[in-house]
Amino acid sequence: MATASGPLTTGHRPGEIIPVALAASVQIYKGAAASVISGTGYGTPLVTGTGTTLFIGVWTETKLEATGVAGSTFTRVLRSGLVQFAQTGSTIAAASIGANAYFADDSTVTLSSSSTTWAGVIAAVDANGLVWVDITNAVMQAPVNGKTLAFSYKALAAALGAANPVTNVAGAAQTAGTLTIPANGLAAGNIVRITGQLVGVTRTASDTTAVTLAMGSTTLTLAAAFAHATTNFLTFIVEFTVLTAGANGTTLAAGIVSGGTVGATMLAVSAGSTAIDTTASMAITLGITFSANNQSDQICVNNFHAEVIN
Repeated sequence: MATASGPLTTGHRPGEIIPVALAASVQIYKGAAASVISGTGYGTPLVTGTGTTLFIGVWTETKLEATGVAGSTFTRVLRSGLVQFAQTGSTIAAASIGANAYFADDSTVTLSSSSTTWAGVIAAVDANGLVWVDITNAVMQAPVNGKTLAFSYKALAAALGAANPVTNVAGAAQTAGTLTIPANGLAAGNIVRITGQLVGVTRTASDTTAVTLAMGSTTLTLAAAFAHATTNFLTFIVEFTVLTAGANGTTLAAGIVSGGTVGATMLAVSAGSTAIDTTASMAITLGITFSANNQSDQICVNNFHAEVIN
């Protein structure tokens, strides 16, 4: 193809609704989550957590592919905006707005990331308990190169702040927050950039807290003994670079941690080549371990965020 040297008649459409060719002999239903088979691109009902189907939106009509020939029957898929789903598992309510939703099946969402197939971000919950999910970013998620997939863990202050003290047991690790990358959500060359901030709330005597960040089987020590006084903070930026993808994938990690009072020391953290399985869902976990069993020791996690970029 030659570089354009004059006006072109370039096709354009909004992209909210797109045509999709169905796989052979499949039945799809209007309003259910739509997916395509990885490697073929043919439409099929969503099967959660398999890694063999990719979520692409919501079916706009009920249709049976009756010819038995893949690609011979077309339908349309809604691929952006807010979509209403039933819920299951832990109750999804107004407090869940802004949290990630995952498919329990092709018409039901849950807060549990163990379902592995990301549905999007919860935007509203109506009076009947139906959940309105913004599917836009989930539809555009990796491994589509050039897109950004972001995850945020919110409301951690409620879990670890002064209003809800945590019972601290010396040497017992606690999970301060978990983000989940869906199965097949990473490709070779992707960078997983993770940022966060912890702020001290109360501190008993010289008690300290160990802080770790884990992605898959790689665990980095962000602080061996964070002095969590009210004037102290801990911020971090860590990047995991995906060298190879697949069941036997590999990644490298490096980052910077700043801790203590303003102007305190900075720490570099890193990890060499480590095995990861990008075909399965992968947890990113922020962990804390208090040095003593003092219930008045508290830390507030102001933010914990991850994004997958190229």
